[in-house]
Amino acid sequence: MFNVPWSVVEWLAYAYRHLLALRAIECRGNQWVSRHRVRCSYKMADMWVLTAVGLDTEVFYNYSTERLIENRFKPVKLFFSINRQTTFELFYMFQSKRLGSDQNWQTARVFGQSLS
Repeated sequence: MFNVPWSVVEWLAYAYRHLLALRAIECRGNQWVSRHRVRCSYKMADMWVLTAVGLDTEVFYNYSTERLIENRFKPVKLFFSINRQTTFELFYMFQSKRLGSDQNWQTARVFGQSLS
């Protein structure tokens, strides 16, 4: 995994992540896939437990089929501070996938959360 975070200015953060993985895909067996994520977040000041807002996108490239197979675009992300060590994240995501040999993208809309 290759992860590059940095702050552009004090209130704006940017991160890029690259991950190469052997992924088990249903009915397709194991395939080498790389994932590339770009993330941007804006730190909030004096907003109680809301610490930042942001967005990110992550694309998946399948080396067996030599094409993009998935995109996870999160246009809205809200970060909340639970305590000094714990962050709660709410997001809205468009998850687009190309399944099988079909060239068409299928998109799902997802409201989700993460705790870290």
